[in-house]
Parts: sequence; structure tokens; C-alpha cells
Amino acid sequence: MGSCCVKPKEGNSGDILEENGGNKSPGKKDKKSLISSQGEASKVTRIDSLDMAPGEEELYSKSINLNHFDIVKVIGRGSFGKVYLVQKKDTEQFYAMKVLKKEAISSPSQRLHTIAERRILQEIDSDFIVKLHYAFQNPDKLYFVMDFLNGGEMFTHLRKNVKFSEKRARFYCAELIMALKCLHDNNILYRDLKPENIILGCDGHIKITDFGLSKMNINKEDDLTFTFCGTPEYLAPEIISQKGHDKSVDWWSLGVILFEMLTGKAPFAHKNKQKVLNDVLKAPIPPFKFSENANDLLRRLLIRDPRKRIGYGDRDAEEIMEHPFFECIDWEKLAERNVTPPYIPKVRKQDDLRHIDPMFKEEKVEDTPADKKLRLSEKEKNHFNEFTYSKDTVINSMEVDQNEDALSQILEEREDSFIPASSDELELNI
Repeated sequence: MGSCCVKPKEGNSGDILEENGGNKSPGKKDKKSLISSQGEASKVTRIDSLDMAPGEEELYSKSINLNHFDIVKVIGRGSFGKVYLVQKKDTEQFYAMKVLKKEAISSPSQRLHTIAERRILQEIDSDFIVKLHYAFQNPDKLYFVMDFLNGGEMFTHLRKNVKFSEKRARFYCAELIMALKCLHDNNILYRDLKPENIILGCDGHIKITDFGLSKMNINKEDDLTFTFCGTPEYLAPEIISQKGHDKSVDWWSLGVILFEMLTGKAPFAHKNKQKVLNDVLKAPIPPFKFSENANDLLRRLLIRDPRKRIGYGDRDAEEIMEHPFFECIDWEKLAERNVTPPYIPKVRKQDDLRHIDPMFKEEKVEDTPADKKLRLSEKEKNHFNEFTYSKDTVINSMEVDQNEDALSQILEEREDSFIPASSDELELNI
């Protein structure tokens, strides 16, 4: 069953430098450029000048870069950067481009999270997880070019509908199980399941996105990790208590999502995030009354002891899939996306943005410069080796070098003994 696999790794080959010459201006430094022309009739914004200062040439991805895309609209924003709707110039295909400022992800832990995200997006192939098509960098930023789904975030649809019917919630919950099962089968913790990271396609099916907090190489039942990260409302108690956690944290988050889909709000929500953390640990689960099967599944997902939580252990997703709440789900058909979604978003064309939050669409389209002016040596330090990726050609594979591997080991050892004093010190999405 299922449509999840790990893609074979591509071999290595060098980038090709494409240069456009130009007349030198008196008194100006000689610069190499990667610039392409744009027709006057274009309705999109051109942000494609890649002027390289002397010595910076090796810090750019040359075989695929910003010069190959037109940026249409801002469609999202996070703590580390923006997400744009972009159109590839040669194919006119639309994509979502996530842009991260390197200065915002310069800490060792953030750097490793970014490396993990890049590897997961390239290696995991599932119909329920967004696909990476291109990745590249310049001295200041990283660029992930992924599937663009214009059906909108689940967050947007919940805000509009307040809550979903059990039928609709069951369908989304089942497809989320398919996504998490794929990750878990490949020894990956997701750790960031929330409505903002669940995207609907124009066909009504969902995919999950954003793997910046994911953890790779969780191999067995007793293989625990200790990083405190995530969004407070969706955190499992064992993440907050710092006692170590495994794949079952994703099943707690699934319970929170199911609760929110059926009631219109997460079980623990408050503007004071420290109160949210305390409530997740100690407060009673708010009363709920749905169908008998929905009630039972929620009670078994929202158990604070992970060893008693449904989905704990080797059976993982299979135990949840056998629950009576999903009795009407044909898992084989669902895995092949042959089940008709209960809701189909209305869209007229590939770049129809009616389901994208207007707050983002109204932002000025500009690739903003880095906040700090870094020296060349600092930019070289921020460079990500083997980051460039293209689905079209063999460029290279993302491999963690020995320094990054050693750093990962050190961070894991620190996690074992680190207990944060307050939520202000934690790696949280607040």
C-alpha cells in the first residue's frame, strides 16, 4: 500500500557558470552578472539580477538560480523569510519559492534543521508531501522551489468555516496519516503539524510542507531526541517536559488537529504561550462530544503518556488506521488519491490566488536585501555545501560533510542535558 518512497540519490557534477558580459562603468568594480532579459509585456515582477562582487562567484548556484524565475506574488511569510509564487521562465510552470535569510539561520541548530529540511524534501517522494523541484543559494539567502498548491492552507479554510464536518475531518486526518506514515517509515519525525503547514491542492487533496523542525534518523522505539521545538498549541507534553520524545509526538499533534477541525479551536489556546505550555502538561482536556468513534480516537490520541498513546511503538500508523473512526476509509484507494475529497476548492487557473491570505498578496514583491552587510569571509562561512538541486538535470546530492556530522553529534549530546528555563529560550514558533 501507499505511494511513498525515497528517491535515489543523484550523482555529483559541477555547476556551469553562465555569464553575460557588460560594459564597465568608470570607477566601478568589475562584476560578473547572471542577468536575463524580460519582455516589456510581462505582467510579473522581475527580480533576476545576480550581480556578484569580486570573490563571491563561488557562493552562487549557477546552473539554477533566481535568474531562471519570475516572482509573481508574496504568498506567505515566516520567521526566517518569505514564500513567493514564482514562474519558471522556460516552462512557464508555477511554483512556491521559500526564501530563507542565512543571517536568520546562522546558529548551529538552525543550520542543521535547514540541512535536514533540504535532504527530506529531495529524498522523500509522497503524494501527501510537497515536492522539491529546485534548490539554490546566493551569499545571503537560500531558495527552495517546491510544489505550488493554490487551494489554500487548512488554517484559512478553518478560519472561514469555523469547523468541519466529521466526514471532512476524517478525510483530512486520513491523508495526514498517509503523510506521517511515509515520514515515520523513513525514520523522520515531523514535529510541526499545524493547520498552516497543511495545504490543499486545487483537487481537494492535502500535502504537508515545512520540514525545518523535522528530525532524521530516528530508527527504533527507544531512540529518543530532546530538542524543544514546535508551535506551543500543537506540542506534545513529552517535548515540553524534556524527557525525550519519539515518533508518537506526531500522533499527539494529529489529535490536536482533529480536535481543532471538529470544534474550531485547539484544545489548549491562549495568547500567553507559557500558559499554553503549562496547560498542555497539566490542564484537563476540554470536554467534547462527537460520534462515539471520534470521541474514542481523540481520547486515545490526546493521552499524555506516549507509551499509552495510540500509534506508539512499532505498529505506528497501522494501529491508528485500524481504528473504527476510519472504518469507511479504503486505505489503498486513499494512498493512490483515488478517493474523492469532500471539498474541492474553486480555482480557475494555475495561478488563481483567491484562497491565499490577502495579507500576503498585498505585500510589495521585492527580494529584500540582507539586514547586515557581511564581509566575504563571513559569507563564505554561511555557505551551504552541495545545496544546489534541480529535478531536470543531475547537479549534486545533499550530503552532510564531516564537520556538519560532528556538529550534529555535539548538538545531540547537548540536547541530552539541556533544560530550558522559559519559553523565551526555546526554539518555538510563536
